[in-house]
Amino acid sequence: FRARLDQAAMRAVALGATHVILPVCPDPRGDGRLMRAYAMNHQVPVLADVWATAASRFAAERLRVWARVPTLNLTWVWDRHPEWRITGSEKARWGARLSPEVPEVRAAEVDFLTDLAVYLPIDGVLFDDDALLARGERLSSGAGDAATKRAAVDGMLLACEQAVRAWRPEAAFARVLPAAAVERAGLDERFAVDYRAVLASGTMAVIESGPDRLSERDVAKLARRATAAWTAGRPPGAASGPAPVLLVLPARDARANAWLPAARQQDLAAAALRAGVYHLGTGPIAAEGETPIGLLDDGVPAVRAASRHD
Repeated sequence: FRARLDQAAMRAVALGATHVILPVCPDPRGDGRLMRAYAMNHQVPVLADVWATAASRFAAERLRVWARVPTLNLTWVWDRHPEWRITGSEKARWGARLSPEVPEVRAAEVDFLTDLAVYLPIDGVLFDDDALLARGERLSSGAGDAATKRAAVDGMLLACEQAVRAWRPEAAFARVLPAAAVERAGLDERFAVDYRAVLASGTMAVIESGPDRLSERDVAKLARRATAAWTAGRPPGAASGPAPVLLVLPARDARANAWLPAARQQDLAAAALRAGVYHLGTGPIAAEGETPIGLLDDGVPAVRAASRHD
């Protein structure tokens, strides 16, 4: 474990990374059922208390470490309390989601994140993509309109941020959003989320470029749309600066079950930078595959320098 951790840390440094995002709950079967954790807490059994160990190793390389956490998908609570579930679930990957307006659900999530803030040396929290409600899904109260669902999710996430900051006042926050959400202005009923409102709230939007966006053209198109929403939504006279958007480029082609060559990853990064994205990420980091040296820093220096903001 420590040998692989050392290797991962060295690869992160070689990539030019400044931050590392580590999941708190493993999903070994890929079915979205989270029944163990990598950190001490009072709710779910600990598979191995290794999150803090990994964070310390990355921190030794001067990398800031974020925790990727579930939000509505507290599977262990979902199993015990069917009355707290959302209904009409459409998103198969996160089928075990809870209804965010239920006080007990909020209390469970706040308690879980409080434990993490107390026990773990976190610099930031990334809310996973389970904090979304599809058009046909309803809260346990029966409400199915997008505005009510959005308000319930946003309210729970705000309570979570406040709980974390009580112990980690300098912590930053981000939220995984679907790439399709950047295309809509205003409330997107497909996900009960308002992309521009997320950007305006101070929460960074994390957009993951999936297997259907492995061409430079597609990556550039996504990057332009993601950043244009920030430019259009800034109030008059507001200070300029990079859009609070992290575009995560794939290191692996899931459809082909193969790692992307380093040169291919560099081309995608260059396309994203030219299109206006400032914050780039990649993943997963593993012992296999090629390491595109400086991908997130100096790998495309001319493009990076040209795209910098004051």
